[in-house]
Amino acid sequence: MTVGWIVALVIALAPAQQVVQPSQGEIFANRLRLDGRTQAPAVQAILTEAQKEAAPALQQILQIREEMLNLALEGKAAELGAAGDRYALAAAAMAAIEAKAFARVNETLRDNQKSRAAEAFSLVGGLFLPPAHLMSIAPPAGGARGRGEN
Repeated sequence: MTVGWIVALVIALAPAQQVVQPSQGEIFANRLRLDGRTQAPAVQAILTEAQKEAAPALQQILQIREEMLNLALEGKAAELGAAGDRYALAAAAMAAIEAKAFARVNETLRDNQKSRAAEAFSLVGGLFLPPAHLMSIAPPAGGARGRGEN
């Protein structure tokens, strides 16, 4: 009984280990098996530059999403179509930036790495968008329970 109590105490006091998931960029680099000394820094520079280039398109995408939500909530179907068209243009601009960045990355690859390029390209889509957990909707802290709210 004493041993069980000690084990429980050790478990309770042990620091929680947090599992850190690799980023989409890290998965991309691993999939291509980049050389850590030369290729990885070059690819990081390419992606950083592309991320800066993508910032205005990302801002536009997020603004149009919000606008579309508001139009849908207000029942303005006619205006929603035009916003959808603007969203498609902004998404196409983002895709062009992603493709251009991938083409530059592809130039840094050795012949034996290029066979994995098509598989890695699928990871580039959405690379410059915020992680899904930053875009998810969470209930307000404390919630509405126990306050008579429905």
